Amino acid sequence: MSVVKLKKEEFIINVIMILISVLTLWMAFGYNEKAGLLPIFVSIILLIASIYQAIKNIKIIRAGIEHEEKVESSSSLKNIIVVTLLLIGFVILLYFVKYYLASPIFVFAFLWLLAKEKLIPSLITSVSTGVGLFILFDLILKMNV
Repeated sequence: MSVVKLKKEEFIINVIMILISVLTLWMAFGYNEKAGLLPIFVSIILLIASIYQAIKNIKIIRAGIEHEEKVESSSSLKNIIVVTLLLIGFVILLYFVKYYLASPIFVFAFLWLLAKEKLIPSLITSVSTGVGLFILFDLILKMNV
């Protein structure tokens, strides 16, 4: 399957995710103030991420890249092992530190090791995740997770 065809299929999924996040966001505003915070927070993050990914896919589709993407079974197995180890590490880390500290470490490791994102975007995303979780759970909801 060519990269362009794959990106077109991903773009369709991005559009569906955008619609789901807008619908969820719209429905969340109907909840009471505290009950709606988490769905609003998650919907906004999903919306931003889906729009970003859709724009990225549009650029690739317009560029017309036609080389074949090779997926080897050994790399798939490697990815499964990496995800499993990251999840085990996340659970172990949760035992020693709070959720809003363990989550950004997991997000950073996942983005940097598995998604092969650059260092700075991975750091920004993980720090934003930690700050967002702290603000939501500790400051707004007063849950002290």
